[in-house]
Amino acid sequence: MTALTIYAPCPPRFSDLLESHSRFISSMGKQVQMGRRLQCERIDFGAIKLMGKNLTRASLPMCKLSCADLRESSFAEAEMMACDLSAADLTAANFIRADLRGADLSRAVLTNTRFNDAQLGPYQSSQDLASQTTRLHAAKITGASFSGATLVEAAFDKANLQDTSFAYARLDNVSFRGADLRGASFAKADLGTGMADVIESAGGKVERPMGAEHLLEAIAQHAEWIASDGRRGSRAVLHGLNLTGAKLIAADLSGADLSEVNLAGADLSGAKLICTDLRNANLSRTRLAEADFRGAMLDGCFGFHPSGSL
Repeated sequence: MTALTIYAPCPPRFSDLLESHSRFISSMGKQVQMGRRLQCERIDFGAIKLMGKNLTRASLPMCKLSCADLRESSFAEAEMMACDLSAADLTAANFIRADLRGADLSRAVLTNTRFNDAQLGPYQSSQDLASQTTRLHAAKITGASFSGATLVEAAFDKANLQDTSFAYARLDNVSFRGADLRGASFAKADLGTGMADVIESAGGKVERPMGAEHLLEAIAQHAEWIASDGRRGSRAVLHGLNLTGAKLIAADLSGADLSEVNLAGADLSGAKLICTDLRNANLSRTRLAEADFRGAMLDGCFGFHPSGSL
């Protein structure tokens, strides 16, 4: 059971707090720190107008911004857990790398809104007995981007998600009941169990993983190509394929073309990837312990953690 949130009124002279926060952001990385970071918890801002404001890295957990005008504002890297953003106008707002776990974005206007690398999953405060999921019921979403976002147990029920980008995003136990996913992009997305079926039932399209038999044959041909110095076999050209969850332990893929390949959740432990083309590949949750990346091309590679795994 979720505890009833008790809100405090908007702080007096809030504009002064915004100005101080702006100085704080502008002075980040400089020798002299100016201003103070905006930190508000359980505040009812109501239908406040904050169009074009810089709230980067602000801390606003469990605040109420329902029906607020937040167009073109930046909430990049902001802490907005369990925030009420229902029916807010978030047109062209920036939520890149923001923490929106448990936030309510139901009926919000999300036109060209960016949620790249944001967290949209369950959130449980110290006062709640049950966690809250991120809700986007009936949200008006046009041209929004969730690229690279973490979407765990989020709900997009009855949302219009046509042409929305979920590229490189992690989706696990996400609900799209009654949603419209026509034209939405799930390129190189990291999909949890059963998510492909859920997406397709809502009109979306996903690329299914390459069959294990075909993958093993491509690896065998590539091994022969390496051993014969290119005289036999054939180089592995797997550009853009879905290899999520593939078992490639100790595989020799040196010189292979794995550009734009989806390797989310794959096991490349001990693999040889010398001079391998991995540009724009998805390596999120990929096991890479003792993998050899000497000379590998890694430009635009997503989720690359060379020190080990996951």
